[in-house]
Amino acid sequence: MIKKQIMYLSLLTFAVFAVLTGCSGGKYAAKVNDHYITKEQLEKRFQIINNFYERTARKLTAGEQKALKKETLDLLIREELVAQEAKNRGIVISDKQVDDHISDIRKKLKNEKEFMSFLKDWGYDTEENYREKVKNELLYQALSERITKDITDPLAKKEAFDRFLQERRVKSTVKVYEKFK
Repeated sequence: MIKKQIMYLSLLTFAVFAVLTGCSGGKYAAKVNDHYITKEQLEKRFQIINNFYERTARKLTAGEQKALKKETLDLLIREELVAQEAKNRGIVISDKQVDDHISDIRKKLKNEKEFMSFLKDWGYDTEENYREKVKNELLYQALSERITKDITDPLAKKEAFDRFLQERRVKSTVKVYEKFK
């Protein structure tokens, strides 16, 4: 009897500790359907965007950084919704498509040093981080084109696709673990 009470008390203590310390998500910032977005992914993307702000505008205040981190997580959730919807519709972006896009940018620049400077100016510390962004953009464009193929007005296309993504988010299971204090 006493062993059971001690066991229950231990479990209760652990549960209270987990809730108070925000450990419900562990290493995850969010979950979109069955896919997790890690805190590491959030931090990596936040650093890229924050670095861009610092290079092009100014250093953000703590409050602005908090808001930016929340917006960054929203962006990652949106990207995941796009990736899942693209997969469901059979849309795939190949490495060659990403390579071609990056190659086009390289051609517009004079040399590798300028390309690396371009990456740095946009907040990317490696080409691999930039490749990920390009792939996400190409997926977004391809899905947007598929969803809005019958719409000719560019503004109406954007509005229709934004509505589509908002509907997808409402229909999806999105759980946010990250707390923005």
